[in-house]
Amino acid sequence: NAEKVAEKKAESQEKAKAKAEAKRLRDAEQELKAAMPGVFQEKVSAAELQAAITKAKAAGVKDSPIAAAEAALQEARDSERLAASAKAAAAARKKMEAEEKEKEKARSKAEALEKAKAKAEFDAMVAAEVELKAAMPTVFSPAYPARLTDAIAEAKQTGVTRQLVAEAEAALREVHRNTPKADLEADALRHAEQKLKGALPMLGMFGKADPAKLQ
Repeated sequence: NAEKVAEKKAESQEKAKAKAEAKRLRDAEQELKAAMPGVFQEKVSAAELQAAITKAKAAGVKDSPIAAAEAALQEARDSERLAASAKAAAAARKKMEAEEKEKEKARSKAEALEKAKAKAEFDAMVAAEVELKAAMPTVFSPAYPARLTDAIAEAKQTGVTRQLVAEAEAALREVHRNTPKADLEADALRHAEQKLKGALPMLGMFGKADPAKLQ
């Protein structure tokens, strides 16, 4: 009796083992089939397909389904590499375009600043030339040596033509030769007072002095 019980137990265990292995094989086949590309699933995950292949091999799935799955796995990996390359290329292109836009923006800003600087320098030169001509003594306008001295200095600084500056310097030398020292000193004082008044704040809406003019 004991032997019969043992035999039945062994048979039962074998049947259970066979049943478990059959289920394992069936599950592995189904999982492998589910991981494969099909009509409703053109794109597959290489990682999921690799796991299904490993499980199928361990469960004893036939070679032909595994070979088909491995071919599909290679295609999936190639597809993922191509997608990754395309994504990287798109990101690099986007970054390059953004950098180019920033460079263009910086160039435009630099050009605008350069134009503004050139305009300011030109305006300053024109103003200095106008002042230099106004400060020059004429038949109908007396000489003001202090004003002419400042006008010459500003003209040199802003790039007024050498010829005009040379004419003004010659006129200034002539004024100094023909004007008494006392008159020169009085003109210098008067000019300094006028400059100081021009730099002082005016009452009303203009209430702030220009520090540069007060120097």
